[in-house]
Formats: sequence, structure tokens, C-alpha cells
Amino acid sequence: MKVFCIFGQRLIANAVVHLKAWRTSLDWTVWLYIIIPAAVIGIGMYLELWTRDISAPLESINTIYILQLIMALIIATGRLRIFVEAADRLFLMQRKSWLAGLKGWSYIYSYCVWALRLVLPFLIALPYLIRIEQLHLEQIWLLWIVNWLLQMIVATLEHGISANYNRIMKYIALTILFLIQAIIVILLPNYLIMSTMIIRYSLFIMISLLAIVCSIVIWRLPLRMDHEVKRSLSAQLSSTKILISQSVSVKKISTLRRPLVWRSSERIFKSSHPAVMLAEMRIKSFVRELTYLQSYLGFMSASTVALVLVPSKGAIVLLPLLLIVAWSWINWQKASWMQESFIGQFKWSIVIQSYANSIVRFWILLPVIICWSILAGMKFGGILLPLLLVIAIVAI
Repeated sequence: MKVFCIFGQRLIANAVVHLKAWRTSLDWTVWLYIIIPAAVIGIGMYLELWTRDISAPLESINTIYILQLIMALIIATGRLRIFVEAADRLFLMQRKSWLAGLKGWSYIYSYCVWALRLVLPFLIALPYLIRIEQLHLEQIWLLWIVNWLLQMIVATLEHGISANYNRIMKYIALTILFLIQAIIVILLPNYLIMSTMIIRYSLFIMISLLAIVCSIVIWRLPLRMDHEVKRSLSAQLSSTKILISQSVSVKKISTLRRPLVWRSSERIFKSSHPAVMLAEMRIKSFVRELTYLQSYLGFMSASTVALVLVPSKGAIVLLPLLLIVAWSWINWQKASWMQESFIGQFKWSIVIQSYANSIVRFWILLPVIICWSILAGMKFGGILLPLLLVIAIVAI
């Protein structure tokens, strides 16, 4: 009973913190002119979905796949929260039973929050699922419960990976986990609906057992107090971060750590020309910055898929457009990088910046151009492969 009282007090304190944060922004004018009218209009539009004909504009759209895409995003953002505080290192660490009870109640709370998060998209999509997809309530309930069980599996595994793996292995494991999760969440529910009742409930039982096993295994792992306190504090301040993110620019605390690439900061090019050295620093920062790499790999993946899907004549039009987009993105990245405090303190001339930008543009876009050239060669039987490669390299 004492453990439940501690958990209840912390849950109420967490709710009070969030309410105080939102009360500063949601005053009576926001409620009167935005929230209440939006709620009335939204409820009216939702009720119309049950009365008017909605089949004509949505005949070619698979509502289940769209719903599961939304579910995949919601499941990927779900986190398991344990209500611990910094002072628990001195007090609750001496009472293992209390700490285990607090951990158990936190698991139950997280499961209930996940269930409520998944209910709202299903309520919104309910008219489409019943009137267009012709699903029964039993199938919709099974679809929701399977998504909830998948949320339990993914969130508990993410919690265990984040607490027990180092930086590199954590990112690799989480990337693999979220890719597998996206594939399963999008494809498995549709298979559940179309399969027979025996297969459907057999898979449901297997997923339920897997969720129970994952929860028990992660629950039995030793509690990483520093990690849990950091996650709990971040979740408690999430509303405040959202409200002040657009009004206050938060500066990151500079930390010194050795990069993964060029750990000794050795030279890339032999030339000592200022433009070459500037290009060298920019290439190093580009490769070492995860944000730039994510944008680069995302653009490369999207452009490659687009070239594969379009017909041969469409590829001729698409390739110059992709090259223009890549050119603009490199120039934008250059402008952003030049505004950094360390780089901005040096007075680089326009000629040196232009020459350095051409070097960076060549080496960064070279892998993308080679990939596009290979795809173009496959589409055109190798005729335009050498020509495209030469023109593109000259252009960049």
C-alpha cells in the first residue's frame, strides 16, 4: 500500500506539472476562439461520416494501410516510463521491494497510456473501417489489441536497449528494432483480418505470449538509476519543452568527445590552399554530424526509389530536377555551416568559399551521381550511363 501511495503521489505531481505548463498558454481566449470551435466542428464532421456517402472518394484507398502507418509512428514514439527521482538513490535503493513495486506500477501506467493513445486513431477511422472496409467490431477490436501488444513489445525492448547498450550499439539495435516494428505493424494486421479464425487467434496468442515474455524479461533487468532518472525528468518536462521550443533558443552544452570518423583529425587532401582546408573541415563536419547524414541518406534513398519507379522517359525529366534539388541542398547546408561560431570567426573571402563549396559539392554528390548513373544505365541499356556520369560530374 505504501508503494502505491508513493506512485500515486508522483503521478499526481506529474499531472500538476503538465497542467501548470499548459495553463500558461491555453487561456480563456484560446479556449473560446480556437479549441471549442474546433471541437464543435470536428464532432460535427465526424458525425457526418456516419450519415453521408463516403465511399466514392475513397474507393481506391486502403484505409487499413493508412491506419497502420499512423500506428507505426505512434508505436515508434511510445516510451516506457518509470517514476523514479534522484533522491531514490538514497532511500528506495535500500528497499528493493518498494523499488520493484514502484517499477511494476509504472509498467501498468505505461500500458494504460499506450492503450488510450491507440484508441483515438481507431475511433477516428471507425466509420471508414465499418462502412468502407466492411470490418466487424470483432476484427477492429482484434486489430486494436494487436497494435497494443506490439506497442508493449517495442517499448519494453527499446527501454532495455537504451538502458543496457552503449552509444553505437544502442543506435544500431534501435534502428533494427524500429525497422522490424514498422514492417510488422504495417503488414501483420492486414494478414490477421484476411486469415481464418484459427490462424487469427493463434497469431494473437503468440503475440500476447511474446509481449508477456518481453515485459517480464525487461522488468527483471537491474534498474539503471541514472538512466531512469534522466528519462523520467525528460518526460516530466516534455510539455514545457514543447511550449518554449518556438520562443526560446536552447544552446547545447559543448562536450568534447572523439568522433567516429577521422578520430585523429588527420588531413584528407594534401594541398594547403585555404579553400581546400575549408572544404576539408566542412567534409569532416558533414560526415560526423548525424543530422546531415540522415538528410543525405534520406534524399539518396528517396531519389533512388523514385528513379526505380518512374518509366524511362520520366527518368530523363526527373534526373535534372534531382540534381537541382541536391545542388540547392548543398548550398543551404553550406550557408548553415558557415554561420557556426567557430567558422564564422574567420573572414573567408567569397572566392575561397565558392572554391571550397565546389570541392565539397563534388565529393558529397559523387556517390549519389554514381548511383543515379547505374540506375539510368539499367533503364536505358547502358547507353546513357557514361554520358550521364560525365555530365553530372562536370555539372557539380
